[in-house]
Amino acid sequence: MAGHPYWQSRWTFVAAASGLAIGLGNFWRLAWAAGEYGGGLYVATYLIGLAVIALPVLIAEMLIGHRGRGSPVFSLLQLRVDAGFAAGWYGLAPIAAVAALLLAASAMVLGSWLLLEAQVIASHRLTAASMEFIAQQFPGETLELAEARQWLAGFFGLCAVLLVFTNVVRLGIVLRTVIVLLVIMTAAAAYGAVEFGDMRGALSQLLAFRPDDFGIAAIVNALVQSLLTLGIGLTVITAYGAYAPEGKSIIWQCAWVVALDFAFAVMGALIIISVTVPHNIHAGGGYALLFISMPYVFANTGLGDIAGAFYFGLLTAVSATTVVALLEPALAWLTERWQMARAWAVVLVSIPLCVMADLILRGLLGEGDLLFWGMLPSDWVELIAAAVILPLVALALILALGWRVPLRIVRSEFSGFDLPFFWVWYPVMRYIVPPALVLVFIAGLWEFFQ
Repeated sequence: MAGHPYWQSRWTFVAAASGLAIGLGNFWRLAWAAGEYGGGLYVATYLIGLAVIALPVLIAEMLIGHRGRGSPVFSLLQLRVDAGFAAGWYGLAPIAAVAALLLAASAMVLGSWLLLEAQVIASHRLTAASMEFIAQQFPGETLELAEARQWLAGFFGLCAVLLVFTNVVRLGIVLRTVIVLLVIMTAAAAYGAVEFGDMRGALSQLLAFRPDDFGIAAIVNALVQSLLTLGIGLTVITAYGAYAPEGKSIIWQCAWVVALDFAFAVMGALIIISVTVPHNIHAGGGYALLFISMPYVFANTGLGDIAGAFYFGLLTAVSATTVVALLEPALAWLTERWQMARAWAVVLVSIPLCVMADLILRGLLGEGDLLFWGMLPSDWVELIAAAVILPLVALALILALGWRVPLRIVRSEFSGFDLPFFWVWYPVMRYIVPPALVLVFIAGLWEFFQ
């Protein structure tokens, strides 16, 4: 598309997509999931899901954006032409953008609580506190709505710093810088875990094969997470792929994103387990791990106030990169379709984002009657965006690219370096990924309603 911006380096795509993947991977999820679902067996299943299902879809989504050279709406319009579909087919892009917006709102609430926790730990309020006392300080139980909204606004201000850059080239430079800082901060956190925790015990616990804890639920959880962590089906990668420079290896760039995502997930798990094991704490799931177990460890460790503030600051930064990435499809469409300045597009997208985040926040705090058919707004976000839209959009894109677009067109998007790998990726995308996505969709719904 004429006039469409390009990033200056292939590493910019890797950095931007990794910022999304690291955040959606939640950096802490693998620790409790592996503990719950079989240790090394779960980790192996997660890695297989990344390599066999998520990576082929990631490559497909980047290819669609790379060929379309526009917003996800424009790129899917080009895919519609290549595949010979009816005119309304590219409406998948707005649906995916709405799902991304919903997940961004959820990530905003989590990010605001992480920012609050960093401040609480740094203020020494939890020093030498008991587990019971820290549990009583859980944000969902103690925060008043007005204070919670202030922290939400503060976190959104952090995201806005990244969002309002006036062009994609500058945004790319910022995202590359942020990823480098995240790598440095993670390395520092890992060093602290080695010095003050039990890294060898953590590695043994994470990779220990426990068949008794492994089953269908573990497989479903690992496969769903392998898709969610890369933002599959949200068209974020399609938007980022449109900015990728010409003549660079698509497969190489996507492989690096997956490798970094897995490395951060494993490192995050090892950091958590290594500091909780000496305190005889099981890395339980969900918010309990983040806002009870980890603060207890830092509260009862030497220099824990500094280490804890640093750790939660790291998680806050990761959440911010996730929100920025999830808003890109909507921002790309507004700037492209309406020739709108990026800063104004940010303002326009921020309105539904903040309204939805406030709705999720109120539900979690128990403010008002926000149960809809027995579920909170945050539950509906998980169901609609993660369990339904994500796999179905990914399936539609794969079927279109693998079965309707002529092979010569698909192959033309790959450089010479990619061609040997292309003949592995193409049949996997056509024959293995679609039934796997169907199974993930059905099993995910079944697991959600159990």
